[in-house]
Amino acid sequence: MALARALAKLPACSPGCVQAALGGTSAGSADRLAVQLAACAAQLHSWAAGRSFSASTVEPGATSSSGSGDASPSPSTAASSGYARVQQPGGSSTTVNRQETDKFAALAGQWWDTAGPFAPLHAMNPVRCRFLRTALAGHMGRDASAATPLAGLRLLDVGCGGGLLAEALARMGAHVTGIDVNEGGLDAARAHAQLDPDLAGRLQYRAATAEQLAAAGEQYDAVVASEVIEHVASLPAFCAALDALARPGGGVAISTLNRTPRSYALAVVAAEHLLRWVPPGTHDWTRFVTPQELALQMEDSTGRPGSEGSGGSGGGSQAGGGGLRLQLLAGMQYNPLTGGWSLGRDTGVNYIAWFAKQP
Repeated sequence: MALARALAKLPACSPGCVQAALGGTSAGSADRLAVQLAACAAQLHSWAAGRSFSASTVEPGATSSSGSGDASPSPSTAASSGYARVQQPGGSSTTVNRQETDKFAALAGQWWDTAGPFAPLHAMNPVRCRFLRTALAGHMGRDASAATPLAGLRLLDVGCGGGLLAEALARMGAHVTGIDVNEGGLDAARAHAQLDPDLAGRLQYRAATAEQLAAAGEQYDAVVASEVIEHVASLPAFCAALDALARPGGGVAISTLNRTPRSYALAVVAAEHLLRWVPPGTHDWTRFVTPQELALQMEDSTGRPGSEGSGGSGGGSQAGGGGLRLQLLAGMQYNPLTGGWSLGRDTGVNYIAWFAKQP
């Protein structure tokens, strides 16, 4: 009945809807559950973001423009998404959402507990690294099969947390700077890095935001933001900062969650309320970003200063912008039987993307 309790929290989800979703044990019951979750998710999205999305069009296996097999809301600007509703004290344009960072600050001491709240990230790390190895090596003209294919490259890991991904990238030979606003997570990252003398000189951590480094004029061969954008306060400002931090000829890699009915069912209802893989409230489905939205936002943010700007003309200088364009996109799929992750074409829940910046 944990699912029923989770669904009951959603606006416009009646007890009858919940009962229908849970009824039956046939193979078709999974499809019925997906339809009911889609309806609830659509109602939630319409309620929270003020958008129109008819759940009557959602059918199991329906093809969406993302190619994921999920019917999802059409691409939109950040002005009609959950990001527009986040206001920081004093009207600051910072991309830091304090409510979100506080969630992770409370878990700072558990980053390297492979059975703790960050277990999904530990399990996901190999496929993130596989994608990044291929994308960066290919873009930089390196041999992806080499022991250290990223040797000599300067990488920035934005929202590094406890350093799970930053350490892995440093072991591929890169010089990695990990930044975060949670000192507790950074302390855990530094402590764990000291356990491996080989990382000395190739891995450092700093308490900073992306826009602070962008304002200081820092640039890197590649910038990585993994499982971060769904937690920031301003998507346009964050993407603009990532663009500013990537040197011409470099690029930006982002992994995140798609905003589809299936991602709500798996990442919120299942992962938070049923399986308790992560604490309830970790994710806000209305803040998930579709691949189409992300690609458009990255293009729109190119050359803008590291502060929030409106889509369309005006609001930012294009000077020095080489253009960030989506080059590689892959879905990250979880196998509940093996507990492992793989890369594939299905971007309906988790996906990872590489944006190349023109010289």
